[in-house]
Amino acid sequence: MSANNLAMNIGKFDGANYNKWSGQVELLLESKHVLGIVTGDLKKPEALAENASATERLAHATLMESYVDKHGTARSTLTRHRPTLYYHCTTVIPAIISPPR
Repeated sequence: MSANNLAMNIGKFDGANYNKWSGQVELLLESKHVLGIVTGDLKKPEALAENASATERLAHATLMESYVDKHGTARSTLTRHRPTLYYHCTTVIPAIISPPR
């Protein structure tokens, strides 16, 4: 199923449908390969030391580019597919994976 189809099938979060809603949101974010950005598992690469080698700088630049791309994709996925989804994710996350206790 495409990300567009996944997003269209996500119902509005009403508090009572948490398990279904969170599972659907998780699938959507996984389909875009950005779940780690939203959950915080994928962290921004740390700054390089001033004396980093050219190889280290290139590797760091690649990691940063990937992080920035994924961050932008996560935000656009949440806002483009459903504005209310973005609102609920920004107020409910990091509880997307684990229900509140």
